[in-house]
Amino acid sequence: MIELGSMAKDRFTGFEGFVVARTEHHDGCVRYGILPKELKDGIPQEVVWMESPQLVQTAPPEQALA
Repeated sequence: MIELGSMAKDRFTGFEGFVVARTEHHDGCVRYGILPKELKDGIPQEVVWMESPQLVQTAPPEQALA
Protein backbone atom coordinates (compact mmCIF):
# COMPACT_ATOMS: atom_id res chain seq x y z
CA MET A 1 0.00 0.00 0.00
CA ILE A 2 1.26 3.48 -0.86
CA GLU A 3 1.11 5.98 2.00
CA LEU A 4 -0.94 9.16 1.65
CA GLY A 5 1.37 12.17 1.45
CA SER A 6 4.17 10.23 -0.20
CA MET A 7 5.53 10.62 -3.72
CA ALA A 8 4.57 8.01 -6.31
CA LYS A 9 5.57 7.38 -9.90
CA ASP A 10 3.77 5.61 -12.75
CA ARG A 11 5.94 2.69 -13.91
CA PHE A 12 4.91 3.12 -17.55
CA THR A 13 4.67 6.86 -18.20
CA GLY A 14 7.06 8.27 -15.60
CA PHE A 15 4.33 10.61 -14.30
CA GLU A 16 5.16 11.56 -10.70
CA GLY A 17 3.42 13.47 -7.95
CA PHE A 18 2.07 13.57 -4.41
CA VAL A 19 -0.40 10.90 -3.28
CA VAL A 20 -3.40 12.88 -2.02
CA ALA A 21 -6.24 10.31 -2.08
CA ARG A 22 -6.98 6.58 -2.16
CA THR A 23 -10.17 4.80 -3.22
CA GLU A 24 -11.09 1.14 -2.90
CA HIS A 25 -13.98 -0.15 -4.98
CA HIS A 26 -16.29 -3.08 -4.17
CA ASP A 27 -14.51 -5.22 -6.77
CA GLY A 28 -11.16 -4.75 -4.99
CA CYS A 29 -9.76 -2.16 -7.40
CA VAL A 30 -7.56 0.36 -5.57
CA ARG A 31 -6.83 3.71 -7.20
CA TYR A 32 -4.73 6.62 -6.03
CA GLY A 33 -5.17 10.32 -6.69
CA ILE A 34 -1.83 11.84 -7.69
CA LEU A 35 -1.28 15.60 -7.62
CA PRO A 36 1.44 16.55 -10.13
CA LYS A 37 4.59 18.16 -8.71
CA GLU A 38 4.68 20.84 -11.39
CA LEU A 39 2.50 23.94 -11.39
CA LYS A 40 0.89 25.24 -14.58
CA ASP A 41 0.97 29.04 -14.77
CA GLY A 42 1.61 29.08 -11.01
CA ILE A 43 -1.52 27.03 -10.28
CA PRO A 44 -1.66 23.37 -9.13
CA GLN A 45 -2.89 20.97 -11.81
CA GLU A 46 -5.81 18.58 -11.39
CA VAL A 47 -5.43 15.27 -9.57
CA VAL A 48 -4.83 12.26 -11.84
CA TRP A 49 -6.31 8.89 -10.78
CA MET A 50 -4.18 5.78 -11.36
CA GLU A 51 -4.48 2.06 -10.65
CA SER A 52 -2.32 0.82 -7.77
CA PRO A 53 -0.40 -1.89 -9.72
CA GLN A 54 1.15 0.69 -12.04
CA LEU A 55 2.43 2.91 -9.20
CA VAL A 56 5.57 2.72 -7.13
CA GLN A 57 6.21 4.83 -4.02
CA THR A 58 9.35 6.94 -4.60
CA ALA A 59 9.54 8.84 -1.30
CA PRO A 60 7.81 8.51 2.08
CA PRO A 61 5.66 11.41 3.36
CA GLU A 62 8.40 12.87 5.55
CA GLN A 63 10.74 13.16 2.54
CA ALA A 64 8.13 14.04 -0.09
CA LEU A 65 7.34 17.43 1.43
CA ALA A 66 10.93 18.29 2.39
